[in-house]
Amino acid sequence: MTIKEIAKRCGADLCGIASVERFEHAPAGFHPRDILQPTRSIVAFARRLPDSAFASNAPVPYTALTTLVLNEVYQLTLRFVRELEDLSVIAVPVPSEPYEYWDKEAMTGKGIMSLRHVAHLAGMGVIGRNHLLTNRIYGNRITLGAVLTDISLFPDPIDDEPGCPSDCNVCRTVCPVNAISDDGVIQKLCRSRSEGYNEKGYYLYWCWACRQKCPLSKGKKVE
Repeated sequence: MTIKEIAKRCGADLCGIASVERFEHAPAGFHPRDILQPTRSIVAFARRLPDSAFASNAPVPYTALTTLVLNEVYQLTLRFVRELEDLSVIAVPVPSEPYEYWDKEAMTGKGIMSLRHVAHLAGMGVIGRNHLLTNRIYGNRITLGAVLTDISLFPDPIDDEPGCPSDCNVCRTVCPVNAISDDGVIQKLCRSRSEGYNEKGYYLYWCWACRQKCPLSKGKKVE
């Protein structure tokens, strides 16, 4: 059984592999070998977010489904790590949270690695103008995870399709706080509108327009 077959047996809808050499331009402190020195290959994977999460404009259904899928990714990661350890492979998870880096003033956080960049280098899609990873089958309606390994695996080709049309600015036009630019997403602006507590104390996602309105939100098969 291959590594990808193991990942899919553990619940992955998508899986890709990158060699550590592809991370030569990673920022200091965020290179795979800053986390696991003997890293040789990185396995990225994803779970699909149901389209029904986007069918309602109410925050509760979207929050519930995105939270459940994130928990699925955590469980998938745990199962995958255990499977690899049974094969005598060192497998270190790269979760999306918690953050080690947090700029309180700018409300900007960084995971131990950028999962969207990991997934791109593992051939799972392209980073769009909304700065979300976009896969040709599932679009941006996916939740990502990854594991660093100490074994050499054959890497997938980097996939640059589907790419955003050069004249498309839908994600930026629909953003209610103008948080998206070529340089990235201004997290302080985005977080101020997209997430937070209601009066009862529940944490909700209030805005996902850049994800929903993207013409490639649900993917596009490219021949």
